[in-house]
Amino acid sequence: MKSIAIIGGGITGLVTAFKLKSFNIPTTIYEASDRAGGVIKSLKQNGFLAEFGPNTILETSYKITDLIREAGL
Repeated sequence: MKSIAIIGGGITGLVTAFKLKSFNIPTTIYEASDRAGGVIKSLKQNGFLAEFGPNTILETSYKITDLIREAGL
């Protein structure tokens, strides 16, 4: 089976790869930066920790809750 190319290791690319893996579909994630997460990141500077990107998850849909549970988070 050929691997699916996923462009970007942000939350959308990571969730897409995670879901495809559950169907045993191989994926390759291509990310331009040296880390995954896209705009979601933590920065530690001068003894302080700053979080960038979404900082809350609104459980307005059972799909979000199911994804969090399925990922083991």
